[in-house]
Amino acid sequence: MLASMTTADSPGKGERPALAEPGDAQAELARNGASVLLIEDEPGIVDFVRRGLEAEGFSVEAASDGIQGERMALSGDFDAVVLDLMLPRRSGLEVLESVRRAMPSVPVIVLSARGEIEDRVGGLDAGAVDYLVKPFSMAELVARVRAQLRVIAQASASTLQAEDIEVDLMTRRVRRAATR
Repeated sequence: MLASMTTADSPGKGERPALAEPGDAQAELARNGASVLLIEDEPGIVDFVRRGLEAEGFSVEAASDGIQGERMALSGDFDAVVLDLMLPRRSGLEVLESVRRAMPSVPVIVLSARGEIEDRVGGLDAGAVDYLVKPFSMAELVARVRAQLRVIAQASASTLQAEDIEVDLMTRRVRRAATR
């Protein structure tokens, strides 16, 4: 599987892929350490994805099984989640359903060897915002993470916040210290 991930896709020693233009809101998020949780049990893929995302300025933490991944995802400290479906201890679909229930606005991108149409449809219907099949291109994964963070950045533009008061201009909901 890793053999399909070409060296052209992965950053070489001392090389750093170019960041997007300075005015790009997504590049700004990455430069400011947008955090990504990677839930993947294959160490080679964890290393490959971590190096690729970190080279683009993202902060990356990894979990190697479904239970640990779900716990970390539900901590609420991540801007996006990249999730394998075939995990030990708890399946990726179970993790996805749990994250979707508790944190519906966190984008979850499935990264899986399960590439049949029914698998992709099932993952998207379960709440994934995107689905990428292994083997994959690091450049494409980074672009998909950026795209999802761009959606969040645009949505958050409709929210005003001062101290512990937050006003959502779209839904007309107000919260103070997380209380409606």
